Amino acid sequence: MRFVKPAFFLLIAGALVAAVLAVAWSSVVAGSIALVLAPLIVVGIHDLVQTKNAILRNFPLLGHVRYVAESLAPEIQQYFIERHTDGTPISRNHRNLVYARSRGEAPTHPFGTEHELYANAYRGLAHSIYPVPPLRDAPRVTIGGEQCKQPYAASLINISAMSYGALGPTAVRALAANDALPAKVRKLVETRNDSAAKEKSPTSRAWALRAILDRCYEALDDGSRRVAAH
Repeated sequence: MRFVKPAFFLLIAGALVAAVLAVAWSSVVAGSIALVLAPLIVVGIHDLVQTKNAILRNFPLLGHVRYVAESLAPEIQQYFIERHTDGTPISRNHRNLVYARSRGEAPTHPFGTEHELYANAYRGLAHSIYPVPPLRDAPRVTIGGEQCKQPYAASLINISAMSYGALGPTAVRALAANDALPAKVRKLVETRNDSAAKEKSPTSRAWALRAILDRCYEALDDGSRRVAAH
């Protein structure tokens, strides 16, 4: 049936009322059922006789379920179906960022990401050991223009973000001293790679890589010992 016929609904409603009233006099349960069914029957009759809403007229009582589900759809979509990155134009992650900043809290995630890194539209920087040939001079950024009395050049390779409040002064100075490590090891890397490339031997290439790593560890140890000596 495409819809509930008015005559069919009235017939069923009348039969239910008659059956309940017939046993209501001798049963408390039947009386309770009558109290529940009576309002529903009244609402169903109102849906049949009204002319403003075709859905309620064609589907008495059941039509109300449709509007209840429609009113709950935004909340269900937001809290149970939508991911933190799906909302447009403002996703839940962006809203949480605004909320965190308004409360003075840290607006960062400690680990991982919720973005689809392998999607076609995603743009980012991929890590590579040797993406381009090494530069002869370390790339730096000059801070301070012509009117600056003491301009200085800042390195592009710096210490990763961390909580310096959780570190002691010795550890902070050690990190600052070792921040210049890439520039110190650059010539050694070029020398080892050139020697391995000339010999074209897997063994020599492995030896070159091991020598580079050993030199990095030595430089880190030397920087830590110099700071500790002070």
